Order: sequence, then C-alpha cells, then structure tokens
Amino acid sequence: MKINWYPGHMAKAKREITESLKLVDIVIELLDARIPESSRNPDVDALCKGKSRIIVLNKSDLADEKINRLWIDFFEAGNEKCVEIDSITGKGIKNLLSAIRKQSMEKNKKLKEKGMLSKPVRAMIIGIPNVGKSSLINRISGRGAARTGDKPGVTKGRQWIKTGNDIDLLDTPGILWPKLGDEETGLNLSLTGAINDEIIDIQELSYRLIDKIKHMSSNTLKQRFGIENTDEDSKIIIEEIAKGRGCMMRGGEPDIGRVSKLILNEFRSGKLGRISLESPHDGGM
Repeated sequence: MKINWYPGHMAKAKREITESLKLVDIVIELLDARIPESSRNPDVDALCKGKSRIIVLNKSDLADEKINRLWIDFFEAGNEKCVEIDSITGKGIKNLLSAIRKQSMEKNKKLKEKGMLSKPVRAMIIGIPNVGKSSLINRISGRGAARTGDKPGVTKGRQWIKTGNDIDLLDTPGILWPKLGDEETGLNLSLTGAINDEIIDIQELSYRLIDKIKHMSSNTLKQRFGIENTDEDSKIIIEEIAKGRGCMMRGGEPDIGRVSKLILNEFRSGKLGRISLESPHDGGM
C-alpha cells in the first residue's frame, strides 16, 4: 500500500516555516503519540538546527500509557525534552508551559543583564497535518484563536497568537515530506488521519488496521466487536464485524465500504481503546 501525499501548498508552507524560524525562540515539535516515529518529519532537524526544541506527544490519551513512557525516556535519553499532552482535555499543558518557560529563562536573563525588560517567549508549533497544532494553541490561549478541523490541511498560513501566558505562539500549516519512504510510514500516517482519506483505499486501510490490531491488541476485537477467533483472515473478521454492526446491503451481503469507515473512525476516536502503532523497541529511530 504505497502512499504519498504532498500537495503544492506544503512546499509553500515549508518555505514560510524556514523564513519564520528567525522570529522564534523555541520550536515545539508536535508528534502523534500513537506514531511518534512516523509522524516525525525528517526535514525538521535540518530546518530547526540551532533552535531550542521541545518534543510534544499529543493525543497521548489515544496511545498506550506504558508505550508513551517508553517514548519519553527514548527522546530524553537523546537529550531532547519531551512531554505528553492531550490538547483536547488540557492534560499535560501545564508541564508543557513549564518546559517552554524553563528553556526561555536564559534569553530573559540576558535581557535583564542589559537593563531591558523581559519579552514574551516566541514559540513556533510545527508538525504534520491533523496532529493537533491548532487545538493546542486554542487550549493554551483559552479561546478559539486558531482554526481547527478533523481533516488535514485546515490551517492555511501562519498565525501569531498571543496567549496571555507570556508566550506568543506561531501556528503553521501541517507539512509532510515529498517522499514518505517506507510503506509502513505511509500506512501509519493514513490510519491516524494525517493523509487525506480521499486519496486512500479505505477498504484496504481497514484490512491493514485489523492486521495490526490482531498482533497488538487482539482482545480489542473480542471486547469491541465480539470476534472470538482473532486468528481468522482480516477480510473474514471485517465481514463478521459488518454483520454484527448491521452494515449490510440488499441481498444480505456485508457492506465492506461502510464498515471499513466505521472501524477506522472508531480507532481514530479511541473507541477501540488506547492503541500505539509504534514503540521505540521496534528498532526504527
């Protein structure tokens, strides 16, 4: 399942980010906690070279709690500050704000030594589409300052937001990279909604999701869908789920298209439980 999605506006967004970096003190690199490796744009290291950076695992409530901790340990072992948050509920936001202020203390210390007043920290939020950048800004600012949506590509340009917390945030459009590389990266990005569903075979995607769940959390199939034999082929399992959920067509045939969307939506919304698709122990990063 080879997937690539790099619309023209992403190339423009990359140029805007490069131009804006000179305006900021800190880069907040937002990753999807379910897929920290796949959701980490390999261009960011070169783009943000020399800038203080904080790695943020967003949507941590949708990922396995123990694996979240493994990722935090992994990044911090490489001297990268990492915090986990849920930008929807606000969990972990205080820890993030504390980390931002701590990294900005040196700048304000130098200003004070020169007899100048402290300035708000200027932080850029960067990440792939649909990772929750605008939701994070709205949570920190306490208002609907940034546009949000459930489809990738809602944020179209740069937006400065004053949060009232001595921190100014620069929201940027989500960017992917021209060639996603291995097939697994494209699959993980598609499963979590970073790639537009309109260019994806949703039916094939649902088969691949069931394959993953069978190996990672087979009890989910039993508890959520009543599937007893989780060793069955994924296509057979999806047909059983369609029957159990009443996703049937005229003539008694399972409506695979309809049930595929249902399964994918339930995974993305967390109704299937806390499932991480990647672990540091997988040997990727």
